Amino acid sequence: VLGANMDMIDLGGEGRLECSVIGDAVHLAAKLDKHSKAEDVRALTTAAAYDLARAQGFSTARPLERRDARRVEGVAGTADLVVIA
Repeated sequence: VLGANMDMIDLGGEGRLECSVIGDAVHLAAKLDKHSKAEDVRALTTAAAYDLARAQGFSTARPLERRDARRVEGVAGTADLVVIA
């Protein structure tokens, strides 16, 4: 999951520098990763992210399964998801 609502930051001190990404997209990706276990799948994305990828030319050899109106712990409301693995 990538999105516009994320920031890249530098962390660390002299002799040690790390890059990290924070923001809503990273938070959602972590929640979807955890939720994939509840859905008994290896990987999920939001239907919105999948639809955007398809509009930009992404395609698969087989149709992907949509799972609408799922409750994802830590995410407000429901989320329409797509099983990607």
